[in-house]
Amino acid sequence: MVSELQTWTILGLVALIWLPLSVVGFVNGGPTAILAMSDILAVVVVIVSAFERWGWRWRRLHPRPVGTPVVRGTWRGALASSWKDPITSEVRQPKTVYLSIRQTLTSVWVRLLTDESVSDQVVGSVKRDPSSEDWLISYTYRNSPQLPLRKTSPEHKGGAFLTIYGEPPRRIVGEYWTGRETAGTLEMDMHVPEVAQSYLDAQALFANQTEDG
Repeated sequence: MVSELQTWTILGLVALIWLPLSVVGFVNGGPTAILAMSDILAVVVVIVSAFERWGWRWRRLHPRPVGTPVVRGTWRGALASSWKDPITSEVRQPKTVYLSIRQTLTSVWVRLLTDESVSDQVVGSVKRDPSSEDWLISYTYRNSPQLPLRKTSPEHKGGAFLTIYGEPPRRIVGEYWTGRETAGTLEMDMHVPEVAQSYLDAQALFANQTEDG
């Protein structure tokens, strides 16, 4: 599995190789040789950066040598919450939500889209649990309800802990909690590779998938 540490190790090795070669190049070929070595280093850095951003997602690299699962895209599923409506005191039925994920080899950004609000990740990661060997998405978020709803559902912060199932991933299931002393569950079982920006975008993506299917 290629990790962030390994990525930076590769860059470090390239630098260590380039430094003595540049010295030798200066002795034997002068500044022109150093410029040639600098060009090589630049190419290597570009290749490593491209791999970290895109290349690592190539399916033939999974699950070995790259272990990190590719969850990038938009996931559809259900959210069940313990939150009670302050007017009716009723707990709502599970609702359809979308999890929009951007991902590189060493980073992840998650946005939860509902018909009432958007929850954007503040800090997060995709890591393997050393005890269970499950891959997990863990993140904290900031929730912003639509303006007309903020009187009964104010802005808040929270966190989520989700388990990724399958290789390639087929489901994302887990729990979340909020600063309003509520909690709930998420179960996502449908996926498209495109990354939705809004709830309506996500609905359209899955409507298109249904039509194509």
